[in-house]
Amino acid sequence: MSRMRGLDSKVLARRLENAPRRQGYITDLSMLHRLITRGSRNAGESMRLGSLKAKYREEYGELRVEAQGQGELL
Repeated sequence: MSRMRGLDSKVLARRLENAPRRQGYITDLSMLHRLITRGSRNAGESMRLGSLKAKYREEYGELRVEAQGQGELL
C-alpha cells in the first residue's frame, strides 16, 4: 500500500489497490485521474482523455463523479 500514500482520490486509491495485472492499467488510470482533475491543456491531452474515457468507461465515471463532488465543495 506504500504506493497509495499521498493520493487525494479515494476512487483512484481503491482502483489501484485492486488493479488487475494488465500492463499499463495503473499508468492509464493515473493519467485519467490527472486529466479529469486538472483538465486538458492541449489537443493531444484532449485526445488522450477521449481514448482513456472510451477504454475505461466505469473508472472514468467514478473518477468524474468524485471530481465533480470535490469541485462543488471548494
